[in-house]
Amino acid sequence: MSKKFEWMEIEITEDMLIEARQNVKKYNTFNLFCGDYAQKLAGEVGRLALRKYLIGASIPFVEDTRIGNKDEFDFKIKDKNVSLKTQLVNYLPEERWRCEVNEKQLNNPCDFHLFAKTNLSKNKVWLVGIISKDRFDNKGILRKEGEIMEDNFKKWAIKETKKDVSILELDPINAFSHL
Repeated sequence: MSKKFEWMEIEITEDMLIEARQNVKKYNTFNLFCGDYAQKLAGEVGRLALRKYLIGASIPFVEDTRIGNKDEFDFKIKDKNVSLKTQLVNYLPEERWRCEVNEKQLNNPCDFHLFAKTNLSKNKVWLVGIISKDRFDNKGILRKEGEIMEDNFKKWAIKETKKDVSILELDPINAFSHL
């Protein structure tokens, strides 16, 4: 029997977009982000969506919102350090998709990676799953910059060296109750 892919869909509100835009502007002052604006905004929206989910599910958490604490932690949930990885997407997530951590962040301390996919044009964030760092490190596939991938009968090159796992390797978001 194959594992069923489940995610948690969060609607992006206007208040979330306003806060995310303000944060991206504020954080850019400190040069904490690299990459394009849309991806930065997607990351911030993903963080706000996770916060919204945790509050709605009555899951206690601590969020690191201090400027300058790059990669110390994103969220602490039940004393576990959770690193949120958000990707900007144009489509509804699919089982064949992969979730990644770029090479520069592979050794950052955390207990879990939580993956989100953000579609700004549809005002949606999908919290697609969570995986322990140990399991990610063991199951993840290292993909080198320039490596050729094939998806939907189309070839494309990896932009940055990264490690990734299939969405199907992730535990559902409700696994927080088991942390």
